[in-house]
Amino acid sequence: MTSLELVNPRVRRIRASTCFPSSQDEMIDLISGDFQKAGMKPFSFVRQVLACCVYPHLLEYQTFNVDVRERAQTLLDACGERSVGSYTDSSGLDNVRQSVADFITSRDGVPCSASNIFIAGGSQRALMVMVKLLAGTEGDVPMGVLTPEPSPHTLPMLLDEAGVSLEPYVLNKEQGWAVHVDELNRSLSAARVHCKPKAIFISNPSNPTGHVQSRESIKEVIKFAAAEGLLLLVDEIYQDFIFEDMVEFTSYKKMLYEMGPPYSDTTQMAYFHSISSIGEGGFRAGYMELVNIDAEVKHFVDTMLCTDISTSVMGQLVLSLMVRPLKPGDPSYCTYTEEKKDIAQTLRRNCRRACEVLNNLPGVSCETVLAGIYLYPCVNVPTAVMKQAMDKRVEAGAVYCAQLLTEQAVLVGPSCSHGPPTGTYHFRLCILIPSDVLDEALSRIQKFHQSLLESDPTSSVLDMAGRTTPAAQTRIDLASGDPHSAGIAPVSFLRQVLAVCLYPDLLQDENLPLDVRQRAQQFLDFCPKGSVGVYSSSAVGMPNVLKQIAEFICRRDGGVAADPNNIIFNSGTQENLKLVFKLLSSGSLQLQSGLLVPGLYPHTLPGLLEYTGLRLVQYRPEPDQDWDMEELKRVVTEARGHCDMRALYICNPAIPSGHVQDRTSMESMIRFAAAERLFLLVQEVHQDCIFGPGIEFLSYKKVLREMGPEYSEHVELISFNSLSNGSQAECGLRGGYMELVNTDSSVAERMKVLLGFRSPPVLPQCALEIQVNPPKPGDPSSPTYSQEISNIHDILCLNARHGCEALNRLKGVACQLPRGGIFLYPQLDLPARFLREAKTLGQRPDDLYCQRFWDEAGVRVGAGSENGSHHLNIRLCFAASSDSFQDALSRLSSFHSRLHETYS
Repeated sequence: MTSLELVNPRVRRIRASTCFPSSQDEMIDLISGDFQKAGMKPFSFVRQVLACCVYPHLLEYQTFNVDVRERAQTLLDACGERSVGSYTDSSGLDNVRQSVADFITSRDGVPCSASNIFIAGGSQRALMVMVKLLAGTEGDVPMGVLTPEPSPHTLPMLLDEAGVSLEPYVLNKEQGWAVHVDELNRSLSAARVHCKPKAIFISNPSNPTGHVQSRESIKEVIKFAAAEGLLLLVDEIYQDFIFEDMVEFTSYKKMLYEMGPPYSDTTQMAYFHSISSIGEGGFRAGYMELVNIDAEVKHFVDTMLCTDISTSVMGQLVLSLMVRPLKPGDPSYCTYTEEKKDIAQTLRRNCRRACEVLNNLPGVSCETVLAGIYLYPCVNVPTAVMKQAMDKRVEAGAVYCAQLLTEQAVLVGPSCSHGPPTGTYHFRLCILIPSDVLDEALSRIQKFHQSLLESDPTSSVLDMAGRTTPAAQTRIDLASGDPHSAGIAPVSFLRQVLAVCLYPDLLQDENLPLDVRQRAQQFLDFCPKGSVGVYSSSAVGMPNVLKQIAEFICRRDGGVAADPNNIIFNSGTQENLKLVFKLLSSGSLQLQSGLLVPGLYPHTLPGLLEYTGLRLVQYRPEPDQDWDMEELKRVVTEARGHCDMRALYICNPAIPSGHVQDRTSMESMIRFAAAERLFLLVQEVHQDCIFGPGIEFLSYKKVLREMGPEYSEHVELISFNSLSNGSQAECGLRGGYMELVNTDSSVAERMKVLLGFRSPPVLPQCALEIQVNPPKPGDPSSPTYSQEISNIHDILCLNARHGCEALNRLKGVACQLPRGGIFLYPQLDLPARFLREAKTLGQRPDDLYCQRFWDEAGVRVGAGSENGSHHLNIRLCFAASSDSFQDALSRLSSFHSRLHETYS
């Protein structure tokens, strides 16, 4: 991936977001729809409950109302081992899915099953899953989705990324941006000339126009979709923002069921909702319900969500609080309803005021809206601006918006980000902001517009506009590598800081250590408007967090410099790997891109490769053998006959074997990657879990930099680390980073384009900042922090040793003591009769063994074949409390003995 030409062509075609970054402190953001960033306050009840969940000791305080503490306890009980740091099922916590189903049933008066609810990292992620299922080609014909014009500004990029053709249908502006079936038929006919339309996307209330569909309009769209065999994709995020008294929101599902058969039985639909609607976009969670979707398709939805491993637990808890609001009589109800009322009044007032001001500007017209959080005024761009825009081949509306930002520090969104050019120019501005902030923004827009009519724009603005920026036993999970789920306690300092960030009133609570409150205040100071509920200030991570990560890398590697500009934060290592794999993918069915994996690999890797279209090429040495460079070269040469070898993937410490590479081994792999022109991808998530005497962790970057210019200046490397490491083990918070080394700048920019319509969650960035910058000696929390980290390390060492000893005592089991990581990977010799039974059942023997162990003993371990082993192995995580791990070993011993007695 030494140049942009080698990047997946589909990724290269993704249209860049038209955005205009600014470092001006006085900038007013009217583009993102981020309530809290604009100064709106979060709901007190939501933040109080989250603070109690992240730091459960607060449940003992009388600071919070009893309904706060009860709700927090209920949510904690639904989490693995009552910790928000644990992974959840890929489709979400059962408790939260049921709460969503109950909310939908109550809202619509029609049944909803939790099995049809899927929780993802925001509605964008859920929509991407559905669009990915549609993507593909039939011969040379791509798939298409009918999309409104204007559409939500993130939709065009999302469809580009999925490789799906955007087929616009124009909303009727004269009728308040209404949907007309005649226009849908026109769009469908035009689309069928060059693609195969598979779905229609609807936004109701409409984003960004604020139109609310009537019952009759919804019925017509459903009939159209049914007649044409189109999947309905319905965005209903702003359903709670109806501020015209005579207008009512009706969900598509409710209307579908009221229409009765055959529509209610056969019309396929997926609809979406998100916690962004209560202003907590920074927590990244949303849900979709699938209606009349085949069970086989739902299975693949779950499979695709598995590539994320788990949606942020904190986001899921916010989602639960959104769909289960307070009721009259609850102690916090009055405050909650007053806060909600304030938001509604602010919206109404702002809508009236903004329309009044904008309609008084020459050449600007703005219709009042019925719902949502945006206005979408039309502006007649001056001729001089249009001429210079044409000269620069830049959309004239983008020039207008860029100059508004430059001259008045007001950020609005140009209409070109909402769909193909139409010849008219609009801009999007959010009205859910404090009224005084909106008044200031409107005053600046007035000044700018008047001055623009009197003078020509500067060419520097044009340049800027063109830039893109088992019921009886406790279940124990030893398969996933989730320490909190297995009983490891979270680190107090980290959880205390997160609790204060979630509920800043705790900054005054002297029961919490001073450095906890100071660290929380420092992080909040970096958050726009001092809130972790805002969208991240950057798609690649907050600058202060990236700076701390760079300083950590420099300390770790003995002074080897790290540039924050080469570091990208995302929702965990899986998301970062997914991003890189998309770039590496050929995007073509002619010659698939290949990824070389020497030895075993994480059980999550094959699913990621399938998802992104890469081929796994594995070199499998025997367990007791070192990597043979000549054999590795033979594997690559042979693979090049049927795929384009692009990268070499390594885990160090290895997952699941726990092997830790020494300098000599790493140098050999670096030389090999250089000779074969392979991108080096190194997962170093368990770098803090090193156990063997005389064993030390060396990063690939450190070794590379010390090999001299021949390698240090040319070998392309990306290393990965995350919150899921062995010490912090905050898997459920979903956060991780990657560092790019020697990566072409154009490739790095493509990565940022891919991330442009996403926003990484904010709270995990705080957690990661603490991970890389823990309390220092002399800080009040340092002794406790050091003791807790030491205790975790001691537990891991003890469990690894005891686990090996116990496993090696079992008949036909051999287990090596790992040097690092958090897994044991014993090899099994199972009875021949058991192997025959597995073959008869059509199952792999290790799968059958693990399934029987789970069914009979309530302990989940992983089948070794998931990690690429061609022997009989199982994978079990020893990052667990000593009691839980000993219990699991005892159950394994009994189960294994019974199995041998039964089948021998």
